[in-house]
Amino acid sequence: MNLDLQNLSLRTQAIAIFTGFIILAVINFFVISYFQNRITDATKEIEAAKELHLLPEQMASSAQLFTNGNTEARSNLETAADSFEEKLQQLAGEQQDSEDTLVIGNNAYANITEKWLETKKHIDKLLFEPLTVDTVVQESKEVPLYDSLNTITTETTQKVLNIRNPQLERANNYLQSSAKDLTKAARRVLSAKTRAFDSKSNALTYTSLIFLLLYIAAVAGTLVWVHKKVDTPLKDLYTVASHISNGDLSKKSAYTQDNEIGKIARSINQISNNLQNATGFVNAIENGKLDVEFKGAEGEDLRGRGLEGALLTMRDQMKRVAEEERERKWSTEGLAKFVDILRSTSDDVHALGDIIISNLVTYTRSNQGGIFIVNEQDEENKFLELISLYAFDTKKYDKRSYRAGEGLVGQTYLERQTIYLLEVPDDYITITSGLGGANPKAVLLVPLMVNEEIYGVIELASFNEYKNYQIEFVEKLAESIASTIAGVKNNQQTKFLLEESQALTEQMQAQEEEMRQNMEELSATQEEMSRKEVEMTAQLTAINNSLSSAEYNMEGILLTANNNYIKLLGYHQLEEIQDLSFNALSSGDTSELWRDLRNGTGHSGDFTKLKKNGEVVKVNTSYTPVKNNNGDYYKVIELILSVGSAEVEKTGGDEWEQMKEVEEELRQNLEELEVTQEQLDRKLRLSEATLDTLDNVVKIVIFNTEGTVTHINRSAQQALGITDSDITGQSISELVAEDLTNEKTISKKEVTLKTKSDKINVKAEIYQDTSRNQTFIIWI
Repeated sequence: MNLDLQNLSLRTQAIAIFTGFIILAVINFFVISYFQNRITDATKEIEAAKELHLLPEQMASSAQLFTNGNTEARSNLETAADSFEEKLQQLAGEQQDSEDTLVIGNNAYANITEKWLETKKHIDKLLFEPLTVDTVVQESKEVPLYDSLNTITTETTQKVLNIRNPQLERANNYLQSSAKDLTKAARRVLSAKTRAFDSKSNALTYTSLIFLLLYIAAVAGTLVWVHKKVDTPLKDLYTVASHISNGDLSKKSAYTQDNEIGKIARSINQISNNLQNATGFVNAIENGKLDVEFKGAEGEDLRGRGLEGALLTMRDQMKRVAEEERERKWSTEGLAKFVDILRSTSDDVHALGDIIISNLVTYTRSNQGGIFIVNEQDEENKFLELISLYAFDTKKYDKRSYRAGEGLVGQTYLERQTIYLLEVPDDYITITSGLGGANPKAVLLVPLMVNEEIYGVIELASFNEYKNYQIEFVEKLAESIASTIAGVKNNQQTKFLLEESQALTEQMQAQEEEMRQNMEELSATQEEMSRKEVEMTAQLTAINNSLSSAEYNMEGILLTANNNYIKLLGYHQLEEIQDLSFNALSSGDTSELWRDLRNGTGHSGDFTKLKKNGEVVKVNTSYTPVKNNNGDYYKVIELILSVGSAEVEKTGGDEWEQMKEVEEELRQNLEELEVTQEQLDRKLRLSEATLDTLDNVVKIVIFNTEGTVTHINRSAQQALGITDSDITGQSISELVAEDLTNEKTISKKEVTLKTKSDKINVKAEIYQDTSRNQTFIIWI
């Protein structure tokens, strides 16, 4: 296998070095663990040998105590013996597993084992033989006979004695003598185990030193590798990167190995190349070459790549900004141009429309255009009227008006939104020229609207599609056009109102003269009526004193009566007959009479009345129905001319005729008075209506010769933003800046009026009424 170590990646090389360190650490771990285990075993052997060295003395001491009679020492002896045998067996097992046979091979272990086996037999005797034994002894005793001869005889007796067990004595003596030998043998074993422990410790030390040297060598090799493979190339890359960061793009890295640093080196070189390309790209853009391509990016999509993508995005953004600036400049210049056009136009809406549409079609590079204005002459029948067109086929405008919702024009007006068509029907419109005609590609309809008020619609047609900024321009311009049209219409309306106001002023002056004449006629009529009223009062007084009279409502209920009438019927006071019905004061059937009276037909002749005591009185009387102001009959007047038969009346024929004439004259006077009253009421109502109409249109302020405001009408209050209570009783100088006290009887001049927040200038008529010591300020 051909392995190129130079081109291995740094990661692979680092992994290999790390793997070597791991293997070395594992070997170190197992070797050190092995030696540590041997040292641990040796330490345990030394501990066992130390205990083994002490146990013979303990056993000898316990045996001596037991032999002396301390029975508790037997258990201590047994424990010590068991411990000695256990430690000896432990050393025997470790002896078999260990490799230090040279140390133990000089019969040290064999001697102690042999000695222990012999000693253990005597220890068993101490443990299992009784402490004392019974024995029979013969005792000889000289006994005197107490005779004269003092003879002494010998008596022999057998006696059982409890004595120490001689075997225990022998065993104890042997244990006491062998304890020293066991101690010496144990000391030799301890010495051998100590030498073995030292040997193993030295082996661990040497092994650790060897591995330390191996680690030092590995670290040194790693440092050399890092310096050669990492540090030196990185310093080279740092130098190159420093040059690049300082703007020197000519410096390149020479590192060529195919590892991570090599990749970084190639990336830095590529960055340097990209920066060179980007610098050239930026310089080209700086020189205005916004269509320049990024070098080295042919056929590549770099928009998602860092610097290249950012530069391309910047170029596109600058192109977009330049295009937006061009569009904004186009819109701004267009709006400024049309502002000048709108500012310099006349008050003729048609002339204004012609100028606007011709310039708008030219400026937007359209092919045709038209303006429709709302015709409001009839509030109940508004429609859109074509006032101006440019380059349109006349067939398109055979229909020169549209109602709301009719066609695209009416739909634009109704919805108050722009309509933009890219699919134009074949029969909708045709753009014609000397070579023929064709359908437009785009049609734009924009409402002329300002402050939520719509004044018309602009329609444009073109062979080219309209851009969004062109549509927005037309929409903004439509507001200015609508505002101008609104101003023109307001001017026309103001002019019309001014002319109407002047005509109304003249009419008011004529009506004022007519009212003055009417007032004079009314005054004369009132004087005539007063005179006739005096005459009628005298006549009525005479009649009331000589004739009996009463008044009934149209239901036949008595309203009032004079004293002659009350006395004729036998009553004393009016209250006695008031509210009585006609039938209660008359005899016979009166239904036909009252039917005629309610229909306005009067009656006269002989009738019968019923007195209080029931007596029937025959009277000659007349019944006259009377109308109210509304022309309705509301009461009936009864006049009793005579009491008695017809022959009696004939005796006084002249007097009767005279009374009939008075009655007729009285009736005629009453009718004339009612007619005159109706005429006066009609003229007053007409005058009040005229004054009310004038009060809504004409502004009037009245002040007296002392300069105190006495009246301000409702229209003037609304125009000045004040109330009657604010100015009435105040000086006229609080309202008018000029001095008007010395004006002529009738004069026209421009005056400055003070409102609550500002001042306004109006053209007013000043009229002085010297008869009433009042001056009128009148304006529209």
